[in-house]
Amino acid sequence: MLEPGVRGELVEALRPPSGYEVDYAVGTTFSLDLMAMLLVPLSFALLEVEDHEEMVSDPLLLLEALRRHADRVDLFCQGGAIHLPKGDASFFHFLEGGVHEVLPPKEGGLFHPKVWALRFRPLDVHEPVRYRLLVMSRNLTFDQSWDTLLRLESDPEKKASVAKNRPLCDFLRALPDMMPQPQPKTRERVLAMAGELRGVHFELPPEFEEFDFHPLGIRGYDTLPLPQPKRHRLILSPFLDQSGLRELIPNPGTGVLVSREEALRSLPPDLFSHFQSVWILHPDALGDSADEAQEASLLRGLHAKCFVVNDGWNSQLFTGSANATGAGLHQNVEFMVRLAGKESRCGMTTMMSSKQGTTSFMDLLTPFTPGSEAEPVDPEAQLDWVRTRVFKAFAAAGGALRIVENEETSGFDVQLRFQELPAHREFEIDAVRCWPVTLPESGARTLPSDLTPIAFTNCTLEALSCFMALDVKTRVGEGTTQVRFVLKLPVEGMPADREDRLLRRLLRNRNEVTRFLLYLMAEEGEPPIPMDSTDPAGGGAGTHNLSWINAEALLEPLLRCLSERPHVLDRVGVLLEQLRASEEGAALLPEGFVDLWDQVTPMLREVRR
Repeated sequence: MLEPGVRGELVEALRPPSGYEVDYAVGTTFSLDLMAMLLVPLSFALLEVEDHEEMVSDPLLLLEALRRHADRVDLFCQGGAIHLPKGDASFFHFLEGGVHEVLPPKEGGLFHPKVWALRFRPLDVHEPVRYRLLVMSRNLTFDQSWDTLLRLESDPEKKASVAKNRPLCDFLRALPDMMPQPQPKTRERVLAMAGELRGVHFELPPEFEEFDFHPLGIRGYDTLPLPQPKRHRLILSPFLDQSGLRELIPNPGTGVLVSREEALRSLPPDLFSHFQSVWILHPDALGDSADEAQEASLLRGLHAKCFVVNDGWNSQLFTGSANATGAGLHQNVEFMVRLAGKESRCGMTTMMSSKQGTTSFMDLLTPFTPGSEAEPVDPEAQLDWVRTRVFKAFAAAGGALRIVENEETSGFDVQLRFQELPAHREFEIDAVRCWPVTLPESGARTLPSDLTPIAFTNCTLEALSCFMALDVKTRVGEGTTQVRFVLKLPVEGMPADREDRLLRRLLRNRNEVTRFLLYLMAEEGEPPIPMDSTDPAGGGAGTHNLSWINAEALLEPLLRCLSERPHVLDRVGVLLEQLRASEEGAALLPEGFVDLWDQVTPMLREVRR
């Protein structure tokens, strides 16, 4: 179980095993926080960072992690479900190639799975490639909720049958087809990963004896294979509706239900006859209300999804992303894993029991008492439904960007257009404001009702982005609601050398270039230099004072890389090529480093033979 506000378990789950590095990762999420997305390459780089404000305190550290790992990720999310970011968006351009908004194939459905498939490459070529699969209920956001995470590691000594992993592979193969705009490189990488996983053997957690994969909402996969109706069942789901519950608990008195209080109070009282007991999270497990006031947009409370079915001495547990709703079971794209084992180790009794000396799941719960009648649906919950339809509609509205460099001002003009203004019987668009996430909201432009393109003029290179923020005001009946989200839009005219130019602007002086070189050559997960580095000759001191470092001081890390990790020097070579392209850039290199590099280059060619 993932505790609210704790990123450590997810960060640890993404980190490569000792002696390995991340070669490729494909992930899925419903909603996405771009700042949380920055944690992914930082996790791959083995950096001990959990606070998203801390991780941008050293831009060069973040820069190297992103340059090294961001292009190894393809992340698929629901179109329009990218959160409006808070804080500095300077590094979001590194994420643009790896974030893919998708539209689910079924009308009215959502793209809702939370899965990561990772391939790890050994640093020792004699060791085998390893794989890891993460199946979660948590989105890639900073939500403060109780979630689940299942981690499956590959055993390279064993092979799985192709049939066993086919549902997982079919799920991955379906992802590129959900992208509105074809992306051949992404398709090729995802399909290659699906092909590799066909024969990978995943080790079971010790509590279970067997497992299988169950995607939902893609071709050929429409229902969960739940056991016979008479079996006793535990339903753990934050969101509920009558159709989902009646399908999961068809017989009265055979179930235990754990959910959110607001979801339970919207159910008709007769439905509770299906359950032996009904539970909600204890108030002590919901977090500090003062924090909730500060971050009202964050999801809190129960968010885990789990269906447990007892069958005599045995038990089956379904875990993943699907809620106990009709949409979750039949409309959305979801991903679940069925785990089977002895009831005494993983069944309802085990999950709903307290254990002396430890804090169990049961200790987080308190009984729920139903009212005499269902309460009206919370108006805010109804508006949430409308907001979801709004951002889905804009994701399918054919937005696109065109960038033109203005030679007179040395800036850029960015033009935004939509092919259509979304229309829906449940709401009416009142006003739409748009701005690149790299600009302050004060620079927003209003989208005309006739869809005339809008322009953001004289933008800096740093302000160019395919991530566009939208603020949409809609009329719903006699009321209004506001929806704020981000779309990733196709771009025409993005400067091909944007990354090189941004790098040169970040590396402002010789001290920064030296520090960046040390980051490039550092061991994974270890600081390249003491944070209070001083001149050993006494010529100067101070945080990050590296003015004393010259070619002689860089010789040892260069030779160590040459001997142990020659592939690292490729990154050094690229940086040197970029800086040596101009006199100003070459002047930023440490004294004597160019001559030293020219001596190392023949040795590097020899090592690669």
